[in-house]
Amino acid sequence: MLNFLIAGLLLLLSHQPALAGSDDTVTFQGIVNSTEGIPGHLIINERKVLLDERVEVRDHKEKDKSLSDIKNGKWIYVVSKETLSGPNAIRVYLLPGNVKHGEKHKYPFMHKEEDDD
Repeated sequence: MLNFLIAGLLLLLSHQPALAGSDDTVTFQGIVNSTEGIPGHLIINERKVLLDERVEVRDHKEKDKSLSDIKNGKWIYVVSKETLSGPNAIRVYLLPGNVKHGEKHKYPFMHKEEDDD
């Protein structure tokens, strides 16, 4: 029973709402559930996100990284565009952990991505 409560609490804490950005982009953060199984995709908070070779990957300090730096169980911030096949990642930022609303000021890219309306 305790495991069920803990799992439910973790699920609630990890669920982050998607925010609309500029020109039909959507931003959200979450935990990488899977980097394997479906070529060209990530599973983030149980949501399938399309990837292609044009996706930009950066760390939380905005230094360039690669797709191979994205690992299961790590937090990421995704800027995506909705397509008929689902969300297509444009940029992925590697995060040190869950960034709460009050902590976003520490990550200038979040303000930039979310305020580009």
